[in-house]
Amino acid sequence: MGKDCKGNGCGPAALAWIIPDLWFREACNCHDTDYKQGGSKSYRHASDIAFLGKMLNAVRDKGRFTEIVGTPLAFIYYLAVRIAGGIYYKGRWK
Repeated sequence: MGKDCKGNGCGPAALAWIIPDLWFREACNCHDTDYKQGGSKSYRHASDIAFLGKMLNAVRDKGRFTEIVGTPLAFIYYLAVRIAGGIYYKGRWK
């Protein structure tokens, strides 16, 4: 998962103005790559879990403020892709 991560940052391109990348640009790009690859429902779930882990790692050890603010935001971004991300996933019909 997440090989040669390329994407548009966090959120759909049309909503880039409202969904900031913050500390998560690399995690979002890897997640975009996974979604473009597509696959089974279990692959999508594993991709979403990896996304959460990368976001949490991105805010860990970056200072108390970043960790306090970034950790709940990571969970919000994770929940957003679990709830609404299926429409962008290539494997949604498999």
